[in-house]
Amino acid sequence: MDTIKTVLGKLILETEDATRKESYQKFLSLLSEIETKNLSEQKKGALHNQLENIQIQLQRNISKKEYAKMMEHFKHFLIHELLLIPRGHYSAFGNGLGIAMGSGLGLTFGVLVNIPWGLVYGMLLGSILGLLAGLFIGKAQDLKAEKEQRVLTYL
Repeated sequence: MDTIKTVLGKLILETEDATRKESYQKFLSLLSEIETKNLSEQKKGALHNQLENIQIQLQRNISKKEYAKMMEHFKHFLIHELLLIPRGHYSAFGNGLGIAMGSGLGLTFGVLVNIPWGLVYGMLLGSILGLLAGLFIGKAQDLKAEKEQRVLTYL
């Protein structure tokens, strides 16, 4: 991991583009944060392979578009392979899922009640209850991930 940090440090010094310099610094901070996590040997090996590929691409002087795509791929790798998540990941997912499911259930119950405005009130109540349920479940999962030290600040 030290070699990619060296490459990033060199790129930070060489580049004149402020946004690119900032993105390199964020990536460097992310790598420092990942180092503090307790990863299994298998996960460390997979991370090492990913970082070697990224280092090769960075040394080619890639475009902003290629860099963004590479970072999106790395973020996907961190979340799905290493099970490291950004802060608030489950809360955001729970909110969206809660609203969607709550609206669907509210629509169903609103139609079944068969009173004037039942559809509107059913969807409204379902959305609110779904949002609250998603928020509580998501927050609980976020707290669990924090206790397991799987949360990354710079992701």
